[in-house]
Parts: sequence; structure tokens; C-alpha cells
Amino acid sequence: MDVDLQSIGIQTVQEALEKGSLIFNEKTKTDDFNRACDHILVLLVDAFQCFDRGSWGTSVFLSITAIEEVAKAEVGLYRREGKIEKAKRGKISFSTIKKNTAWLYCLQYLWVSA
Repeated sequence: MDVDLQSIGIQTVQEALEKGSLIFNEKTKTDDFNRACDHILVLLVDAFQCFDRGSWGTSVFLSITAIEEVAKAEVGLYRREGKIEKAKRGKISFSTIKKNTAWLYCLQYLWVSA
């Protein structure tokens, strides 16, 4: 069974943009996004400090959390009020594996685009 990870990633990101509640307030979106970036930076600094102390598990956990927060902040920028459908959490497309595949694809795309 040949799986096209790029298509799964794009479809999942599109669903994330179209479904769910707003993450950032439309009036304070810039400030909200900046606070999210500050939070991500704290997570990465803490992850590095844990890594430096040899606390590998905590370092990995904080690093993964930072990656998830980056994805959430990015998706939050593109969600628009009035265009959001209610999320159906029972769908298979919201599985952790598919979400992580989508975010990794996005990060890969951003890395190559930079």
C-alpha cells in the first residue's frame, strides 16, 4: 500500500484551517501571535537546558511540545471568523499520526522555502 504523505499532509492542514475554533482574536492577532512565539521560545530554551543537563526525556517532550505550538500558531494565523466549521473529533483524520505527519510536512515545506 503506497501512501502519499504529501497529500495527507496538505489535506490535514486544510482541514485544520477550516475546522475548529479561532485561536487568535481578530483584533489582537499580532499580539496573540507574538505571545505564542514567546511561549515557543521559552519551551525551546527549557528543552535545551534539559538536554544540557542530560534530562533527555524532558528535553524531547518540550521539543515536541514546541513543534506542536509552532503548528498551532501558524494555523491560528489563517483561521478566519465566520468560515470555521465545527470540528468533529471522532474522525480518523484527527489521529495523532496524521496530525504529526501534516505538521512535519509543513515544517519541511517551511524549511525548504526559507
